[in-house]
Amino acid sequence: MSPWFSLILPCYNVERYVERCVQSILSQAFDNFEIILVDDGSTDRTVSICDYLAEQHPCIRVIHKENGGLSSARNTGLDAAQGKYIWFIDSDDWIESGALNQLYQASQEGEPDLVKFAYYRVEKEKKSVLLNVETGIYQGTEKLGLLRRKAFCETGKYGLSVWQHIYRRDFVAKYQLRFVSERLVGSEDYLFNLQALCHVGSLRVIPAALYVYEMRAGSLTQTYKADLMDRYSELYRRLKQYYRDADADLETEKLIDRFYVWHLAVGTALTQEYAMLAAHNPVRQVRRAARAVLSRKDVQNAAKNADQIGMRWQKKLQCFAIQARFEGLFYWLYAVKPGLKHDGKRRKRNETNQSTKKYLF
Repeated sequence: MSPWFSLILPCYNVERYVERCVQSILSQAFDNFEIILVDDGSTDRTVSICDYLAEQHPCIRVIHKENGGLSSARNTGLDAAQGKYIWFIDSDDWIESGALNQLYQASQEGEPDLVKFAYYRVEKEKKSVLLNVETGIYQGTEKLGLLRRKAFCETGKYGLSVWQHIYRRDFVAKYQLRFVSERLVGSEDYLFNLQALCHVGSLRVIPAALYVYEMRAGSLTQTYKADLMDRYSELYRRLKQYYRDADADLETEKLIDRFYVWHLAVGTALTQEYAMLAAHNPVRQVRRAARAVLSRKDVQNAAKNADQIGMRWQKKLQCFAIQARFEGLFYWLYAVKPGLKHDGKRRKRNETNQSTKKYLF
């Protein structure tokens, strides 16, 4: 008999964390699951730890593969999964007590394509991150249309990380959903989930915080990425093409433009450039990189065509500034106003300042 859950844990040099993650699963009262540890060519003790855990627990399988990146590891686990629902869990995080039982209850009733839930973020202390989505079941064109609008327009609040969802395996297989390499696109989770939302027929939202996401100094998500805009441009191109192939309407294309401009180009890539002031990069160099983001042809076109329904006048002004290539406005908003630079002197920044917090790349 197939398990209800397949829990896929990509593992790369996580010797200090993987056992904690696995133990948080093994300690669950609900036990109808399999754990798939995908060792992505680790060079530390992760390999032996994964093998030891599999020897001790029959519900654990280990797959050793050459290093191919996070997306490759997730796809490998997906190919091996046998459960009815899939949960992608980062092996340096963990899940809450009772999480699997709550997800079982939520997924058993009606067997929705996706179940979405809240999470905890651990930085200096543990804080619950609430969902900006009403709880309940989303079905039908109107409800799912509103859900997609939230996903595209309020990405930071809606949450597009894969570990915030479980996926019915038959749904994933039907639409051949796969992760594109993070070496090709930025925020591969976003692409996967927005493609899933293109087809979803039913999605259940529950308010419980079931996942614990730890913000660690020096982790992959905190690393400066010089090619981030190139990879976001590729994500944008693939997303547009995906929805066109699915015969999406013009309104959806405008939502994708809005998503690209505000969440990816301005909200993430541009913010990343200004955050480099805190690393003592020269102001001229930082502002030159910021101008390069705003001047990209695809950013210009997306700003021109982006959906503006419900957009505040401040955002509309910024939209005009992008088309005018007026970087000074953004420098003031994202560097001067937050205190990255003031009166020619650098202001000492608190490490938890919003501009340098962990980005969900």
